[in-house]
Amino acid sequence: MIERIAAVSSTAISMIALAGVALSLLMQRKQTRISQVQASRTMRLELVKPALDDPELLAAWGYRQETPAAEARLRAYTNLVFAYLLTAFDLGTITESELRSEMKRKFESDKIRDFWKKSRQAYLEPSFQPRERLFARIVDDAYRAVLSEQVTQAGKEATDNEANNARRNPHEGR
Repeated sequence: MIERIAAVSSTAISMIALAGVALSLLMQRKQTRISQVQASRTMRLELVKPALDDPELLAAWGYRQETPAAEARLRAYTNLVFAYLLTAFDLGTITESELRSEMKRKFESDKIRDFWKKSRQAYLEPSFQPRERLFARIVDDAYRAVLSEQVTQAGKEATDNEANNARRNPHEGR
């Protein structure tokens, strides 16, 4: 009987130890992924920095030569900001609600909306990383919400203008 209890206890301890090793390996895998992503994004930043100072180098990143230098620099820098936000979201240093709020503020800018309009397809492409897919959906939802608000606001302003014109010119249109 004592041998049986010892065997069961030994098996339980071994299972707990094995679970601990498995958990440790999973955490190590995640940490390795984070390190790889960080190294890749740091390398990207180091490659883009000289191009921000010398717009001719932006052609290596796919920017057309005829794109005005200031516009190309702004788009390249905006791309870095989006990469930062993706990394921060992926690492959990900003929450989903913080990202939504940040994107709502960013999309108040015509230039940021234009950037997303031109590059959103690349972000929305299927990714193996669930957090990257979620990031793209959150950003795109914020983008579409701002566009929808603009359409609603434009319609309201048109209606208000029409009503104001009718009050000023009550005989017009009869």
